[in-house]
Amino acid sequence: MREPREDVTQSRSEPRIARSVLQIDRAAFLASSGVSDELISQTSQTPVLLVPDLGTHGVSTPTFPSRSDELFLHLRDVFGNDVDIALTDEDYTEVSLREDLLTLPTVLTTLPLSVVGNAIWDWIKLRLGRRLPKARVKAKFVSIDQPDARLRVLEYEGPAEHFLEALTKIDPPDDKQIDNDLQDS
Repeated sequence: MREPREDVTQSRSEPRIARSVLQIDRAAFLASSGVSDELISQTSQTPVLLVPDLGTHGVSTPTFPSRSDELFLHLRDVFGNDVDIALTDEDYTEVSLREDLLTLPTVLTTLPLSVVGNAIWDWIKLRLGRRLPKARVKAKFVSIDQPDARLRVLEYEGPAEHFLEALTKIDPPDDKQIDNDLQDS
């Protein structure tokens, strides 16, 4: 896997945005996140999939950030059965982190990032309410380009109120530019 290329430096008021291209396929990405072979097969055609983190925050099992279930239900309201979650009910575990940082589960999608981002933005506004101007958001999107099925990763951490604006300004990463940046480092 490649290291992300930093596009914006992080400060309290500026978002941190990292983009990269992974050299693995969808199934390998899901397996590396602790998703079972059975679920990988069952969700192979799902356009929007919420993916757990594995081995983060001192937990060795696949986990989701708190309130991932609420985001899942919201996205189901928007996209219907085109949304799923990559873990069984029995294995679902949430980890609560800092209250001032709204951490989203990893979103694996074949839909345009702007479409999924708008739906998530609506949920963020509802979830944060009056805290929106002071809150921060941490998100990771993995989009699958067609027809080559490359996995493109976009990570965002920054002010919640700039989340949608940042997503709409981002062009798909330029593979040649990423290659050049990695060779230079």
